[in-house]
Amino acid sequence: MDLVPIKQLTRSQLLGEESEDERKGVDFVSYVGDDNDNTFYGFASDDHAEMRGGNDTVYGYGGDDIAYGGTGRDTLYGGTDDDTLYDDDGNDYVYGGSGRDTVYGGAGNDTFDTVNADSEAVYGGDGEDRIYSGTFSTISVDGGFGDDYLYIDSVSGEFDGDWNDDVIEVQRLDFGTVLGGAGNDVIRQANLITGDGGSDVTMIWRSCSSG
Repeated sequence: MDLVPIKQLTRSQLLGEESEDERKGVDFVSYVGDDNDNTFYGFASDDHAEMRGGNDTVYGYGGDDIAYGGTGRDTLYGGTDDDTLYDDDGNDYVYGGSGRDTVYGGAGNDTFDTVNADSEAVYGGDGEDRIYSGTFSTISVDGGFGDDYLYIDSVSGEFDGDWNDDVIEVQRLDFGTVLGGAGNDVIRQANLITGDGGSDVTMIWRSCSSG
């Protein structure tokens, strides 16, 4: 495997301006940001990006990427493969993309978009998060601490609002479990699809208000 430190890359390589043939020689890119507002464009390889301060943006593109947000207001785009994304402090936006992704929230009020994922696991962390799920495969969501908003439009999954007062809106769920958690939660059902026969969807909550 060729490891390419970021300082050895030209500006065009860093910005993803190389041709597809030129990119094939790079198996791994490791990038560490600074306190400025940085933007990182990944390759088709398995990339590693670690942001610091500033309002940063990461585009993973292809490969099984790992990206860490920093202390600013960051935006993380996973790309087409199986990515692992960590946001940190700040009110961040995280989009997993396609593939089987795992996303970890931080202390801020974050937004997680898993609409196009093949499957995804989301851990909201602290803060008042907004989590949008829409996938034709399986998704697992743990809202974490904070008053979270969960939008569910999935074939199957496990959704846990966890602590505090959450709003969980179910547009579609063929098979799975919705758990409100310990707070005073609101669970709304829109066009709930429960599949053919059997108890396909289970909803559990405490002190749930009517939607």
